[in-house]
Amino acid sequence: MNIEEIKNKNVKDPRKSRIEIFYEGKNITQNIHNQLLSCSQSDSINELDSLELTLENKEIYWLGSWFPQKGDILKTILILENWEIDGNIVVHDMGEFYIDSINFSGPPDVVNIRGISYDLNSDIVDKKENHVWENVDFKTIITEIAKNRKIELISDISFNRKYQRIEQKLQSDFDFLKSLCEEAGANLKLFNNKIVIFEEEKYEKKEPKINLKKSNISSYSFSTDDTDSYSSCTICYYDFKKKKKIEKKFFLKNRNSYKKKNKRDLFINEDKQITGKNKEEINKQLLEIAKKALRGKNKKEVKASVTFMGTEKLLSVGDTVILSDFANFSGKYIIDNLNINLFSYEITADMHKIMEMEVEVEE
Repeated sequence: MNIEEIKNKNVKDPRKSRIEIFYEGKNITQNIHNQLLSCSQSDSINELDSLELTLENKEIYWLGSWFPQKGDILKTILILENWEIDGNIVVHDMGEFYIDSINFSGPPDVVNIRGISYDLNSDIVDKKENHVWENVDFKTIITEIAKNRKIELISDISFNRKYQRIEQKLQSDFDFLKSLCEEAGANLKLFNNKIVIFEEEKYEKKEPKINLKKSNISSYSFSTDDTDSYSSCTICYYDFKKKKKIEKKFFLKNRNSYKKKNKRDLFINEDKQITGKNKEEINKQLLEIAKKALRGKNKKEVKASVTFMGTEKLLSVGDTVILSDFANFSGKYIIDNLNINLFSYEITADMHKIMEMEVEVEE
């Protein structure tokens, strides 16, 4: 074996990432590879995901024969080669996006194309509806909306809140679902023609997708915030049997980050009748409402934003990660927002620290 053969044997193939871009089902990567300036994807809990392309427009093609149409489908494929294992190729389907925004600027001539994660031909986001449900539960409502919109429903929830009567008043189905999810302590996603509803509390218990050490992170920031956090919750509701308003108070047992107990109380004037055949059933539902409300308000006491190089495992919102080497800020976090630079596969993740929250009724 000569010197050149030894050199070639010991030099590993460099790791690289690349993207394939499809427009209305046609692979246009080769057509635009000299024009593409940036490509990024945003993924966010309770908001629409988006894909953004920025391209040179020197030849003015995008103002003429290539002018995009609203509602056309963009699709990206992320390909990782030799990323963590030499010779390994990993392919990620990043989903479909529907063009909703086209912006031109210059000089230099540039076009920015944005796609969002739901079909513009569906009116789930825009059409205002009036609807009344009686003697219904949360799962029935979300199932009915998904069926009416002909969208696949993926739900992973345990708290099936019950309603004697609930109204959708001049709200889009998306906004109505968001408000219901907030009350029920669930998160909502619209992606790839699917409605995804899940409880963050269940996802917090999942195994972390990645352990990020300080040395793996290119930039980071941490914050603690007490602006909208509470130590207790008071629910006021009308008891039709007793024909009077009743207040029930619940409190958090443990708030380790406070020197003295915070006395701030979250007041909920429950305008929807609490259902239950007896006192035990009513109290059980009140406790769940209080738990979800306090969790929703307090969960982002400790927040982090970190930027790092992506791994072969694709991350999504709702995934958990471990942050190491940050002293008091070390621990298990859950991802709220992701921004992925598909050119460099650099990821910026906004997340909050998972805190134990135990709620009890005040006797």
